[in-house]
Amino acid sequence: MAAFVSLSGALAYYHTHRAYENGQAVAAGYERRAASARLLSLMRDAETGQRGFLLTGEDRYLEPARPGQQLCRHPAARADTGVSLAQSA
Repeated sequence: MAAFVSLSGALAYYHTHRAYENGQAVAAGYERRAASARLLSLMRDAETGQRGFLLTGEDRYLEPARPGQQLCRHPAARADTGVSLAQSA
């Protein structure tokens, strides 16, 4: 009987720990997805600003493009869309 209780406790601990780890992995996935969406938004702003500048020749169109341009110059920012990228945007 004691072995059964010990085994049940160990299995409960194992499954609870696995559920916690899975929850952490899901949360990290959501954070990466949100960071990727912000990166895409910055890149879209950069493209739109460059297009506006090319069509008009006015520098004011480049202002919204600057954050995306600066971000795209850093290879680590392009490759890693983790939390650090999300916080820098």
